[in-house]
Amino acid sequence: LKDKPGVYTRVSRFLPWIHSHTREENGLAL
Repeated sequence: LKDKPGVYTRVSRFLPWIHSHTREENGLAL
């Protein structure tokens, strides 16, 4: 249970990067 908060923080930190990266790829595709 102690590791869960750390993983959650990593995911929430990683999600924005994926979002912006996908946005850039979509922009280039268009």
